[in-house]
Amino acid sequence: MPLRTFARQELMEGLLPFLLQVYTEAFSQPPYRGVDPAAFADILLRHADGPTFLGLVAEEGGQVVGFAYGYTGEPGGWWYDRVRAGLPGETAQTWLDRPFELAELAVAPHAQGRGLGAQLHDQLLALASRRHRRAVLSTLEAESRAMHLYRRRGWQVLAPRFRFMPGPTYRILGRRLAPITPAEAARCQIRPATFTDVEAIRAIAWATWTETYRGLMAPKTQATILERWYSPEAIEAALGQGDQVFLVAEEAGAPCGFLQMRLVGPAMAELSRIYILPTYQRAGLGDRLFHQGLELLRARHRVRAVELTVEAANGPAQAFYEKHGFRKLGQATVSLAPGEPLATFRYRLELT
Repeated sequence: MPLRTFARQELMEGLLPFLLQVYTEAFSQPPYRGVDPAAFADILLRHADGPTFLGLVAEEGGQVVGFAYGYTGEPGGWWYDRVRAGLPGETAQTWLDRPFELAELAVAPHAQGRGLGAQLHDQLLALASRRHRRAVLSTLEAESRAMHLYRRRGWQVLAPRFRFMPGPTYRILGRRLAPITPAEAARCQIRPATFTDVEAIRAIAWATWTETYRGLMAPKTQATILERWYSPEAIEAALGQGDQVFLVAEEAGAPCGFLQMRLVGPAMAELSRIYILPTYQRAGLGDRLFHQGLELLRARHRVRAVELTVEAANGPAQAFYEKHGFRKLGQATVSLAPGEPLATFRYRLELT
């Protein structure tokens, strides 16, 4: 669906009521609790009056069916000041350095489920990336369509359970708009994962699977697997396993990758999971996670070999493992869903 930009002048010339209708319809459904259209109109006009405002509108058959907008976040803004005060110092300094604030994204209910929200999101951030290195937003801490979109698009958790005032809690999210450099990646921290990382681990898994397995397995199959393997309960159970190392890589308090490696025999380890968000790949973080995870596991156990399974069509992952000395043992086919077989390779690394 073609999208076009809009500015304050067009709002004043008649576009505003149509955006208010979409906004009211979109946010009057669960899990939302209804809206105040007049208050939103005032906020939108004030935001649109700024020099950094970016807005997109979607129309179908001459009818407005969606819109999104944002602007540069700076001190003095209502949202900016409250979020900055509530974030740890390093997180605020890094992620609130003139970011693009994605203020609103709304799609009329009858137009949802067709990828329009993703289209608005992607095109708006593409425009924002010309002037910004990062984007930030807040979203209701609920399993909404918006949260599902942000997970798939690589947004990182800056703060869970954030309150602007008495009432519902929100997640503060951030997203890189430019790939990380090796120098920036070298400053990222690697630490043990904790139960407070559950939502961040979910987000990393969804974003990396969406990118890695596009074309390798049906989207519906992907979603089914992710909902089973990366539900909050499944992640908590994984974090609670003994004889393992579960690490998180983070940039200024925002997790961007994770690794799980566990003991499966007297001298055998299994590399179960290693995922890095797309904008953080090819900068050395995967190497650091792997080496640190292996070092920690070997410090506790007499590990002599590490094995893993990787999809036969996932060439980049195979190249990564082969670079680290893994050799291919054999091939197998697993069934992810009826009529959807997946060829896999088994790899092994012998340790000296």
